[in-house]
Amino acid sequence: MVGRILLEQPNGDARNEVRPTRFPIRVPDEHEGGTYANFVNVWSTAFEFTLDFCATQPPVPPEDVEDPDDPDIIPCTVVSRVRIPATLIYQLFRTLDENLDRYEKAWGEIREPWEEPEPPEEEE
Repeated sequence: MVGRILLEQPNGDARNEVRPTRFPIRVPDEHEGGTYANFVNVWSTAFEFTLDFCATQPPVPPEDVEDPDDPDIIPCTVVSRVRIPATLIYQLFRTLDENLDRYEKAWGEIREPWEEPEPPEEEE
């Protein structure tokens, strides 16, 4: 991975330099299994983005089932909150996009659950 780092010089000056950088990642035993989340809520301040990863619960019917505008309620429990500095959000998007491309090349296009599957192509 290539990163931009700030190097402090012996004279006290600092300069930005692009150089190879490694980020060894260690997963503590208590986090090895991961946490399941099937919903994410994102909000931000001027300085950071907050991602609340949630597990949804069974839907609660609306109070007025006859009113089509009264929505179902799907309770969500936050299982992990991650705060990311605003300066890293584009790097996160690029990394997710690269990983999504690799995933779809290996496993096929990801479809939304409500999308109709495309019929298989007919052989000629």
